[in-house]
Amino acid sequence: MTKVQTNNIIRFISLLFLQILVCNNIILHDVASQFIYIIFILMLPVSLSPIKTIWFAFIMGLILDIFSGTGGVQAFGCVFIGFLRPKILRMIMPPGGYEDIVTPDVSRLGFMWFISFSLIMVFLHHLILIYIDRFSFYMFWSTMGRVFASSILTFAFVMVYAVMFYPKKRR
Repeated sequence: MTKVQTNNIIRFISLLFLQILVCNNIILHDVASQFIYIIFILMLPVSLSPIKTIWFAFIMGLILDIFSGTGGVQAFGCVFIGFLRPKILRMIMPPGGYEDIVTPDVSRLGFMWFISFSLIMVFLHHLILIYIDRFSFYMFWSTMGRVFASSILTFAFVMVYAVMFYPKKRR
């Protein structure tokens, strides 16, 4: 087993436990929830096939649904961003491409690239997740407020994770 595979297994298990045991129980002012498990999907290897990305995302979402009682909502949100991830990576590809890049992180691709990638992925995930959960466009603006608040909160956690575990390399 390679170091990348070991890191992904550890990341999967630790984020899953953290989401289920801690983050699922924290909702700020009945508006914002943090979905930190998305970090696992963000940090999957760039070269991973789209099918494998979707499968790993589905497994993450399914386990979350089982322990959270959310009836497929988490799995749908995870599969949605697992499906979009390769397209978004192509859309914001750096000039040199991803040839020497294993994991899309701050230290290899830069702060601005990582912010763009993370914001797009987090917002799309939260948009679909919260609207599927509500299953209605009734109260559109309050729901969009929840999408934005949850996206900002989750994005903050993603950035803290990125800075802690992938510090910028000194030149």
